[in-house]
Amino acid sequence: MYLKNSKIVAVKIGSSLLIDNNMKIRTKWLTEFSKDVKKLVDQGKKVIIITSGAIALGCKKLNLKKTNLKLDKSQAVASIGQIELMNLF
Repeated sequence: MYLKNSKIVAVKIGSSLLIDNNMKIRTKWLTEFSKDVKKLVDQGKKVIIITSGAIALGCKKLNLKKTNLKLDKSQAVASIGQIELMNLF
């Protein structure tokens, strides 16, 4: 990769990296990802993490299926999932 000369690194994480098909949090992957971020920070790089997953984590917390959520319900679910997401990080 070309990170050697980079001062800022942006990483986009999709829902499928955080939660598997059985709606279980992928803690092993998240732990390894955290170690990678720490290495970058230790090298003096600024790391920006862009992540989806708020709706998926909200559905997990509320035991809802992600399919066919109307906009207002998905926004409410995402607000709950956002808290869960930040607690993971």
